[in-house]
Amino acid sequence: NLAWSYLPEVNWVIYTKTAHKETFTTIDNLKILVIILCSAIIICSIIIVTFFANSFLNPIIKIRNNMVSLAMGEFPNDIHYHRKDEIFDTTIALNNLIDRLRKSTQFAQEIGKGNLNATFDGERGKDVLSKALLAMRKSLIKIEEDNDKRKWASEGIALHGEVLRKNSENLQTLSKALISSLVEYVDAHHGGLYSVNYENYDDN
Repeated sequence: NLAWSYLPEVNWVIYTKTAHKETFTTIDNLKILVIILCSAIIICSIIIVTFFANSFLNPIIKIRNNMVSLAMGEFPNDIHYHRKDEIFDTTIALNNLIDRLRKSTQFAQEIGKGNLNATFDGERGKDVLSKALLAMRKSLIKIEEDNDKRKWASEGIALHGEVLRKNSENLQTLSKALISSLVEYVDAHHGGLYSVNYENYDDN
């Protein structure tokens, strides 16, 4: 194939002979190369975007799932996230919350079993739940102490009432049995009863 070009400055015409097949083959190869490069760039971009999206979305999804579990009354596993950013701070806060709730639940379960001596670190900061649990334990201890006192008094009255009933015919026997029972019941070392004989007093 011939191609020409006119140069008016010198009044020349330049003819060139080109190989049509070779020219378009080169162009086709160039097109294929461009398509391959563009495809490779697009694929790499998708991989990179997917990687970074997963890096940020996965922890957020885990945080959401853990919060849903907490709302349903379940204790999820801790989230492990090591990149130092805002998500890291959020995961640490959520893990601490789960840990405190778990310990609070264990403490409440021990109290429910009657173990009022269970230990629990709830005095720090503004942990309202922990302080409420400790206040509950304090109230239960006070109630138990009051119940023990009432029980002790009731059992003492019943015991010494029985002593009075069995020894009511003889004052000396009654006095000895009563003081012996009282000393033993109150865990005392000594005890004594004094009686007044008004017959020995002058009426004046």
